[in-house]
Amino acid sequence: MAVEPEYPVVLRPLSPEDGGGWIALVPDLPGCMSDGESADEALRNVNDAIEEWKDAAARLGRPVPLPDDSLDRSLESDVPEHIRQQAEAYAGSLQGSTGARPGDPALVRAILSEWMRKAVHRARLVSNRP
Repeated sequence: MAVEPEYPVVLRPLSPEDGGGWIALVPDLPGCMSDGESADEALRNVNDAIEEWKDAAARLGRPVPLPDDSLDRSLESDVPEHIRQQAEAYAGSLQGSTGARPGDPALVRAILSEWMRKAVHRARLVSNRP
């Protein structure tokens, strides 16, 4: 299981042209990302990237932003239960689970955040149609 990241993370699959696997992005820390063969591995790896980003900012005398919890609050209040259950099942399948246990909460949040990002993008496309 992945360790809960300190910051919200967005997980995306990488195309075969980009080498496959998964990328974990940290929107609150510009340029902070990591990858892995699996979504779970990318999520585990991004914790090291977060610490390295914060260390580099400190060495350069730059401020480290606080985690923005608005996404987590939105995920807690705005996501219907059946969508959350689908994300848990998907997270379990990504972790090689039998589906009997819910997915890792950090992985579930990352999946939900990506699904929400895609839904907002699709809604914008539809609203901009002539």
